[in-house]
Amino acid sequence: RVYMNALEDMYKAHPIRIDIAGTSQTISHINKEILYKCNKTFYHPSNTAMVVCGDFEPQEILNEVKKRLIPRENQSEIKRIETQEPEEINKKESTQKMEVSIPLFVIGYKDKKPRKDIIKRHIAIQILFGIICGKSSRLYQKLYDEDLVKNELDYDYEFATGYAHALITGTSKNPKRLEQEVKQEIERLKQNGIGQEDFERNKKKLYGDYVRSFNDVSEIARTFLSDYFKGINSFDYLEEFDSINKEYVAEVLKEVFNEEKEVISIIENC
Repeated sequence: RVYMNALEDMYKAHPIRIDIAGTSQTISHINKEILYKCNKTFYHPSNTAMVVCGDFEPQEILNEVKKRLIPRENQSEIKRIETQEPEEINKKESTQKMEVSIPLFVIGYKDKKPRKDIIKRHIAIQILFGIICGKSSRLYQKLYDEDLVKNELDYDYEFATGYAHALITGTSKNPKRLEQEVKQEIERLKQNGIGQEDFERNKKKLYGDYVRSFNDVSEIARTFLSDYFKGINSFDYLEEFDSINKEYVAEVLKEVFNEEKEVISIIENC
């Protein structure tokens, strides 16, 4: 809920703001004809990608897949509706009361539509997350010492067709105070610059995390499938690391972590 509220705060028109489960009103209009139409349109071999990871012979797998494909009539053209999403956010903040022991929060930064340099931008933002609020950061130590956080903060950069945003997620006894500390740290980095040591350490950590992810077979499959639908070759991340320098990361900091594009979603105890 705290995540969906953040998306609703950031986006005015893009369907990413709509819960995938729908609403009671939209669900009530679904009938079997609609389900059959969706199945025939989208659940079609021509609209399908498959990733297989493990110890196997590729040709044997392909043969087995082909044997099991059920012949389907030609698929009609899928027409996707392009949403004109404005650059500005929908609203600055939202607070909802639910039964929670500690308040939850999501701080979001609405970004521009993904561009051709999206991989390089993605890497830069992940490096920035570590510099701003990673466990070894100056800010995280301050938040921990002042009892504003108990656990590491989660952060991620999400993007696909027509949307992109950076998210910082966690729990805190005082989310609004934590938000102010995050904004102050971002402003400090913009004014004073990013330290070379912080940049190098977080860049190396990110590279190590990415390489280590190849130890997990299911993670490889998930990553390659997700990147395929975004039009990305997952191996390109490794190729782009050498092109990332401190100056580029500083540019991305000013572009993405913009207070005018920032929102906060909070779930408080009833």
